[in-house]
Amino acid sequence: MSGRFQSKQALVKHKSPLYIWTHCMIHRETLASKEMSPGLNLVLTTVVTVVNYIKMRPLSSRIFSRLCKDMGVVHSSLLFYSEARLLRGKFLQRVYEFRNKNAIFLEKENVPEAENFRAGLFVVRLSYLVDISDKLNILNHQLQGSNVHMFDTSDKKKLCFL
Repeated sequence: MSGRFQSKQALVKHKSPLYIWTHCMIHRETLASKEMSPGLNLVLTTVVTVVNYIKMRPLSSRIFSRLCKDMGVVHSSLLFYSEARLLRGKFLQRVYEFRNKNAIFLEKENVPEAENFRAGLFVVRLSYLVDISDKLNILNHQLQGSNVHMFDTSDKKKLCFL
């Protein structure tokens, strides 16, 4: 990721072999968040499948929107999934808010994933993903800025998950 053969890192390593090179703190957090346990990964792929099912069919999307409006929800549509962590957090938050509406809609459509939104373990894992994504979003915002240095970032990383 940091170009260890033809970049600044390679030139510095050539002149000073004992030099230590690290990724940016933000990128290290991104790399770490990509590795998930199989259970959490299954929840994420199921949620992405369900949202794609709803969003990719215009009729389903309109029916779901109507269902949400009839139930008096502030938001009436789901967000598309994105690998960007800030968007992933908002995506998961919206799906978690709509978990009961998703279950009702998917049961009407006879989609087998409907029972997942009623299962306790699935909902617990989904809420855990939402919480972790929220913490990582907050941390990501704190790590950015012009006056942020390595000591601040390591302290903020430690305090984020206390």
